[in-house]
Amino acid sequence: MRAIFQHLAVGECLVLSRKRFVLGQPLYLIGLRLEDEYLLIVTNQNPGSALDDYARRWNIETLFGILKSRGFRLEETHLTEGESINKLLALLALATVWAFKVGECSARNRQNLCGRPA
Repeated sequence: MRAIFQHLAVGECLVLSRKRFVLGQPLYLIGLRLEDEYLLIVTNQNPGSALDDYARRWNIETLFGILKSRGFRLEETHLTEGESINKLLALLALATVWAFKVGECSARNRQNLCGRPA
């Protein structure tokens, strides 16, 4: 499978226009060359939007990871009442945005771009 996409430059994407059989199923293949590996997407849906759809899904998965096991550990609260969960999610959304902004500023500060002298 990798041979189909090995000619791609880093950051280049190839959407194969016709379905290929993968494990006996007719599916579309999309390949994206990353720096040290390939991202391969296999879908039975519109291949033209598959990469964008995957990117959106990956953002959601990353957020769930932050809220759960890799960050705020939301599942350990054992909340069951809807209003309490809504309030906690709102607070965690603010905390997540704050953490990202602090991280961005910290990275810029290391490069002396955060608006303050080094």
